Amino acid sequence: MKKSEFADAVFGIVSASIDKALKGLRKKVTIKVRSAVVWRETRFDRYGQGLIIWINNDGSVDLVFSETCHDTARVRLTEFLDDEEVQKKQIALIKKWIPLVVKDFCTDEADWHVVLDYLSHLEEGQDWKDAYKEARKIY
Repeated sequence: MKKSEFADAVFGIVSASIDKALKGLRKKVTIKVRSAVVWRETRFDRYGQGLIIWINNDGSVDLVFSETCHDTARVRLTEFLDDEEVQKKQIALIKKWIPLVVKDFCTDEADWHVVLDYLSHLEEGQDWKDAYKEARKIY
């Protein structure tokens, strides 16, 4: 799969995640999408909190978490590689994490302040996904 096809697949997952998270939502969440060539930015905002899903020109996917009381935390979800088998695993990883994070942000299933507490104190070599899971247990 080419970078542009990979980016399209990832954006399809993001779009489906938004659609699912917004069903029955009773809170105000602002969602903006910006796009040019390959990269896409999907920005979620609510009072004092934010989430950005970046699909970069190089095909990598980053998540940017923000909250009023913390510095922004930018984490890499996956990097684009030309290997088709690796891409299948990357898409599976994206299908697991993007819907979860979007749902958590839109529905308050995870306290964003606690999430940023954990993400802002990552140890060297610690996987952000483990920290995110721990933060979800608290809320």
